Amino acid sequence: MRNLMIAVAVAVVLCAVGGASAVTVTCDDLTLGSSYIVGDSFTTGGVVVSVQEFVLGGGGTSSGNVSVTNGGAAGGSGNELMLNNVNLDINFGTTIDGMAIMFGDMGGSLNLSVNGDQRVIQDFSEVQNAIIGGTQIFVVGTGSQGGLFVIGLINQFSIGGQELAV
Repeated sequence: MRNLMIAVAVAVVLCAVGGASAVTVTCDDLTLGSSYIVGDSFTTGGVVVSVQEFVLGGGGTSSGNVSVTNGGAAGGSGNELMLNNVNLDINFGTTIDGMAIMFGDMGGSLNLSVNGDQRVIQDFSEVQNAIIGGTQIFVVGTGSQGGLFVIGLINQFSIGGQELAV
């Protein structure tokens, strides 16, 4: 199994089929203070990220923004992405068989979509041990910071929040 570690902000760990090697990519190639709105896309570490509308808990949508910050809200160091009422659709360019992403949840609703199966939740603990889009979800951490692990074949992944750092 090939371990591919990608940090869309702080640290995203991906596992892809192949030989043993590890690659780390951070959002440190993004300009601190940059902001993106719905309809924008950007590339970081070779990964294409599209900013999309956020689905509210009541069923409507919202169009906020995502900013490049470095306050450690997701539990790491270096640049991270602070989401405000948006989803980030992450295009890995290939099917991967697992990933993990560090997060800092400061409140409000959350969106999680794997392989087109979208969930609107209030807390990541709601999807602990859930099957979403044919993948197994695991959540670790305490308080507002933690890690979200997705195990299984991933063709599509998006994550969003009202006040979420990744």
